[in-house]
Amino acid sequence: MTDKRIKRIIRLKEQAVDEIELEIKRTRDEIDAKDERLKSIEVEIERIVRSFRNSPALLNPSDMELYYQALFNLHDTALNEKTEMKILEEELNKKKERALEINREKRLLEILMKRMIIERARKASRDEQREADFHFISRRLRGE
Repeated sequence: MTDKRIKRIIRLKEQAVDEIELEIKRTRDEIDAKDERLKSIEVEIERIVRSFRNSPALLNPSDMELYYQALFNLHDTALNEKTEMKILEEELNKKKERALEINREKRLLEILMKRMIIERARKASRDEQREADFHFISRRLRGE
């Protein structure tokens, strides 16, 4: 593998990490929005329960039906929001793991590139030394 290829792969890894970080931010924003909706639903449930408690002891059946239906719908909506939040949190964790994995791969490629550079420098140094030795021996044999 050449330096150029490794550098290109490293750039691709960096772009992939940037894309995943954007996805992570979007997912976090979605989770925060769902959390806010869930909190507002819970506040609304509390308001309805307080209203029910403060109402006269004898309610007509249609009013009780309205309270029950409103509580049931809000509770159902809250459960759906919690389920969606769990799914989003799982997605978020997977995206974080993928970003870590790509960062590890990038670091490994950077280490590989450094090793290749060091190895090339060593080889160049050995070649230069061989060349210098060859010239030295050649001059000695010619009597210079």
